[in-house]
Amino acid sequence: MIPPHIPHCWSFDEDICDKEGKIENICIFFSDVFLKNNGIVFPELEAVIKRIMEHSQAISFGGSGLSAMQRIVKSMIRQNKVERLSSMIRLLPLIAQPEIANTVGGPVVEDTNDKRMQLLQLYVMNNFQNTITLDMVSKFIGMEKASFCVFFKKMTKTSFFSYLTEYRIEASCKLLLNTSLSVAEVCNASGFSDVPYYNRVFKRLKGMTPTQYRTMSTKNV
Repeated sequence: MIPPHIPHCWSFDEDICDKEGKIENICIFFSDVFLKNNGIVFPELEAVIKRIMEHSQAISFGGSGLSAMQRIVKSMIRQNKVERLSSMIRLLPLIAQPEIANTVGGPVVEDTNDKRMQLLQLYVMNNFQNTITLDMVSKFIGMEKASFCVFFKKMTKTSFFSYLTEYRIEASCKLLLNTSLSVAEVCNASGFSDVPYYNRVFKRLKGMTPTQYRTMSTKNV
């Protein structure tokens, strides 16, 4: 459970992906208004709602309570709106008083520079497959191009385009390992428009060609 205003992202181990490198997860979003209204409509839930709203930390669940939550959440996929509301109400007591709960995160006080870097990382994550120019990224972050270059170099000790290139290469590695796409298709899907250039950059950063990387990794499995 992740309360409001807690920065977060999801990451998954490679061995839980399917053959195409894809994963599936289910998220349920609910607001303070939803909780408060349930407390008003159902007085029996008032104490439960209060305990949930007191949580300020991100929590991971365990034990039989987690199993019960998973069964309810999975059943909601096939339910109509009324049935889902009923299931959600069944979830609330399990969330409020979990059998096993571990704190996994909390509110973070961020300065302006950290916030800008987070926005930049999200921008790259969502757009690395496409053309990204210095003008585009500096406008996105709200800075002049020269100021942006100085800012990024100060924060990361590298240039933005070096960072972007390394990110694209790492993304291409995942595609080489987890898909049957050709090297040319991996090149395009990773944001590179020229296969020979992609091969040269890959070899410079990884010490081998994309084909050699895929072959070596396959042999090691």
